[in-house]
Amino acid sequence: MKKIITVILLLMMFITGYAQRIVVYKQLDESLIKVSASSELNKGTICSVVNGDGMQGCYHVANNLGHGMWLSEVSKKPVRYNKSTHEGVVWFLCDFGKSRKCPEVDLIQIWNYNQNEHTRRGLNKVYIEYSEDGNKWQLLKNGDLEYYLIPESVGRNPGSVDFSLDTKGIKARYICFTAALDGEGNHYDRKNPVVIQEAADMHQNVDYYGLSEIRFYKKTVVSVQSLGKLDDISFVAGQGYLKSAEGPKREFLLRFNTPLYAGATLTCQLGDKIWNAEIEASKTGVDEYKGYFPAGYMEETSSLEIKVNSRQGCVKRKYEVPGARKWTVCFFPHSHLDIGYTHRQDDVMKLQWRNLERALDLAERTKEYPEGSRYCWNTEATWAVAAYLKKYAATEKAERLKQAIRDGIINVDMSLGSILTGISRQEELMHIFDDAHWISDEVGVELNTAMMSDVPGQAWGLVTAMAKNGVKYYSPGPNYVPFYGRIGNDRAAALHVRWGDRPFYWQSQSGTDKVLVWQAGRGYSWFHGWLANRIGVCGLEPIWDYLTELETEEFPYQTCYLRYTVHGDNGPPDQSMSDVIREWNERYESPQFRISTAREFFMKFEEQYGAELPVFAGDMTPTWEDGAASTACETAMNRTTATRLAQTETIWSMLHKTDAFPDKAFKEAWKNVILFSEHTWGASASGTDPHSKFTKDLWEGKKAYADNASNQSQILYKQALSPLHVDKGGDFVHVLNTNLWNRTDVVFLDSMVNLNEKELITRTGEKVETQRLYDGRWAFVAENIPALSSEVYQIVSKKKSSRRFVSMIAENKILNNGIVRVEIDEVKGTISSFKRVGDSYEYASNSGLNDYLYTGRYASDPQGIEQILNIRVLDDGAVAATLRIESKAPGCNTLWRDVTVYKGIDRVDICNTLDKQDILDFENVRFVFPFNIQQPEITMDLAMSEIHPEREQLEGVNKHYYSLQNGLAVGDLEHAVCLTTVDAPFVELGSPSGLDYRLNPRHGYGWWQSAKISPIVYSWVMTNTWRTNYKASQGGTAKFRYSLQPCNPLDLKLKQRGAEREMELVAVASRSSQNIEQLFRLKGRHRIALSSIKPADDGKGYIVCLHNMGKQSVCSSFVWGSIRPREVSVCDYRQKALRPFNDEMFWMKPYEYIMLKVIIEYSSNCNFKFNKYEKVSGTESFKGLVVCNGVVHDSDVVCTRELF
Repeated sequence: MKKIITVILLLMMFITGYAQRIVVYKQLDESLIKVSASSELNKGTICSVVNGDGMQGCYHVANNLGHGMWLSEVSKKPVRYNKSTHEGVVWFLCDFGKSRKCPEVDLIQIWNYNQNEHTRRGLNKVYIEYSEDGNKWQLLKNGDLEYYLIPESVGRNPGSVDFSLDTKGIKARYICFTAALDGEGNHYDRKNPVVIQEAADMHQNVDYYGLSEIRFYKKTVVSVQSLGKLDDISFVAGQGYLKSAEGPKREFLLRFNTPLYAGATLTCQLGDKIWNAEIEASKTGVDEYKGYFPAGYMEETSSLEIKVNSRQGCVKRKYEVPGARKWTVCFFPHSHLDIGYTHRQDDVMKLQWRNLERALDLAERTKEYPEGSRYCWNTEATWAVAAYLKKYAATEKAERLKQAIRDGIINVDMSLGSILTGISRQEELMHIFDDAHWISDEVGVELNTAMMSDVPGQAWGLVTAMAKNGVKYYSPGPNYVPFYGRIGNDRAAALHVRWGDRPFYWQSQSGTDKVLVWQAGRGYSWFHGWLANRIGVCGLEPIWDYLTELETEEFPYQTCYLRYTVHGDNGPPDQSMSDVIREWNERYESPQFRISTAREFFMKFEEQYGAELPVFAGDMTPTWEDGAASTACETAMNRTTATRLAQTETIWSMLHKTDAFPDKAFKEAWKNVILFSEHTWGASASGTDPHSKFTKDLWEGKKAYADNASNQSQILYKQALSPLHVDKGGDFVHVLNTNLWNRTDVVFLDSMVNLNEKELITRTGEKVETQRLYDGRWAFVAENIPALSSEVYQIVSKKKSSRRFVSMIAENKILNNGIVRVEIDEVKGTISSFKRVGDSYEYASNSGLNDYLYTGRYASDPQGIEQILNIRVLDDGAVAATLRIESKAPGCNTLWRDVTVYKGIDRVDICNTLDKQDILDFENVRFVFPFNIQQPEITMDLAMSEIHPEREQLEGVNKHYYSLQNGLAVGDLEHAVCLTTVDAPFVELGSPSGLDYRLNPRHGYGWWQSAKISPIVYSWVMTNTWRTNYKASQGGTAKFRYSLQPCNPLDLKLKQRGAEREMELVAVASRSSQNIEQLFRLKGRHRIALSSIKPADDGKGYIVCLHNMGKQSVCSSFVWGSIRPREVSVCDYRQKALRPFNDEMFWMKPYEYIMLKVIIEYSSNCNFKFNKYEKVSGTESFKGLVVCNGVVHDSDVVCTRELF
């Protein structure tokens, strides 16, 4: 009996022990494997295939640069490891020679090549051969086949194993993998035109071959206790509901802290529902388990308890499961337009034309697909669309595109491009949409959406510009990079956090304009290859994460959208998108996935939710604009050009009554201005490779926009003035005022005008003091020049010598014109004192105004002017007095600071000229204006708005620096001063803080969430710190103009002062003695400015754009002059009358901008022609055709005659 009991006990112990043992695949020691290959592109990378480099557990990390992988050299010719192995295009050998004995291999696992967007380099058709001695080789057959097909890596990050092969215990010291010849060795299918097309798109050579990881395993019996202990799990609930016979089933995913070899029992409890599942044992181990909740929707947050019971351990956890609503997820396919950066500008145009044509092809191919998966396209911008329609006008190509636009397959987004709106002039913003209107007229479709990508934040005035131009819906998509976390980007302030997926109506400061804005929560670039990658690659997991984020952040809507661009900027349509969306919709009850246009999405969204959307007003202060200071000269020139164009349109309206308005030439010039303000400044390697031909070519292309616009504007300016015969000189000087209020200011005559021994007299015979300036120009003060008119001064011979003027310069350092007084510091060259004459209050503080500051990055290593070289008098006369302060300056060969006052003018003008050295090291140049205002209020002039930092800014925007229209004011209740800065728009307050956000080690999280208010103003004129896109250095001569004016703190007139410095009085010599008849004026006291006036496109009158620059509502009326209106209407962007306008009394709200169409009475300058147009009942009718302002158009005049 004892023996029986002993045997039973031993048997039980054996059974129990056996039950605690398990068969697993144990990885062979990687350190014993030596590898070689037919070639390797980068030496030393071959070892990555077996040493675990790039692996996270059993997953391989996709890498944008291919790190942690082997890649061959370009391979085309036949090779073989030795004469006994298969011939192929490449071979890869694993040698176990370091092992003491020939190992047995039971399993091979391969992770194919996993570089982002280059997965087709992975091996495909492969012969696997092995040998014990290196001489005799055996082919590892695949049934009747001699080869294996290794799947292409999906490209997930990280990616799971792609290929597993049970080798049944082969003994092998050598294992050789040989890729087949004839284009079958990798996944570039040479017979597939889509594959070859994509390879060409991305400049990929199809003759590379690669692998990520190979692992070898031996089957081993181990005790369960020796395996990893299961003591933790993680849980993720998906947002999708699979279709099933029981109803919609929601997915979930469990991940284990250690691979499960022994299997497990899973018990889940959700409320009163309990269900079990078995996880089978696995020789290779299970890292995760995908399960399903019981059928039914789970739209509320619920509690879940999970128990995992395994011989490797037991875990019990509780989770809060976010709800998953019945989503509709829309994708906006488009290509982000970079006019440069990735390619030369001309090449970008070709790429975007390619994108249009492929989008049309895809739409045609998928037109019979189920709804939601039919392809459509968003153009993002009009630049390429307008050029395409003009290039292929009257051809099938153009008609095909037009029809697709009419059918809603192609949605034209109305902006010319993604624009740096912070540096844009007010009227420049209005012209961003010119091409959109032309396209709309060509196609016969009203456009209503706009997109901008990359650029975070836009100037507040864009709201008005969009609304007045017919944009109802706006999709901004700043760059989004997931590894920055929720902040999304290091240069986007907190815009992603505060405004991503927070749709709202953005209202203008006037309250009269608004646009529905929805910032794309994942930006525009999330699906680029180096980030999430295409939907066919990344799958649904990142989309589930995104929707879960919306669920947990109380997102209230049932629908959302994702911008969809692939490969990179200027990338093509995704050829597989419709197929992926169709497959998803076939599998899932919810969400419903839709390929959509912005127009379709926004219109449906507004219809459903518009009444519930919040309304916000404020400046979305942009963050990328500082890069424009890397080309300070060109930026200043382009701003001057925009001003010149707006002023020239006004001059044309004043002087040309019968000549045709050169609308096409103006629009072309405006387009070039805007293309310079477009966000692409140059090459991606502008910092790392600044002297390459590619970088230089891109900058030359960019610079050409500014140069062309400047040249075009000067030609138009000369044409506009031609009725005054300015090119032929004359005995008269005309001073034109293009503003809407009477002005007194200094004016300058070209140096070609000779006033030596001459003098000017007014129409009433009063003598006007003139002065020849150091640069050859003549200056005089023009007094009380009427609005939209001119005064004429006669040039006569001097009858007697003039009396000696009273100098405005004292001690070679003081300027005093009887109104303002400035004193120059003889050491630093700053304005050490700035006062009103007769007032002891000192406006200057610290080291003085207009100080020079030169720093490295983050304001490091600050340097200034220690000692000036000299102060000398440039001008000292009856009109102007100028002191020039010359000095050596860090970063410059020479710095000249000219300070000027004028007789009778309460202003100090400054012109700082730098002879800049070309420096590649990080650098910043600033001029500093420390004002003596202890508790200041800062007021800033922006396009169509006026803000106080923080108070009129949206939350989460840039508060490190600001982009001004013309200037700012610093003041308290007793004193204030206006600083205008027409050339350099960027200012910081209190410190040189523009880059301070990068001082936080997590760069994107360093953005200030409240504004710093300080009387110390830093004019940030130059920087080169971006190291991509923007220029890395700038040398040569640069000028920056400023003006200082003490002003009434209770009535700053900031925008008016800025407008006067931006748009100066125009003085020209002429043969005409007749002053220009006033176009019109406005009655009463007000701050209404003329933003623009030009002849209407139909030739029937004028388009007049008015802007109330004040913070009060105003009432006024027109007093008409040379314009004699027959009808005045409020009009839209297409110059179509919307409603009558009462020109005898009208109101404008604070900062309101209105567009009026003024139809004029026909005058003697208009010629009538009559054309016969019908014959009825014995009479003929003749319709009047009017030729007016050079344009032929219909009139309402009809006459008849009887026929005898």
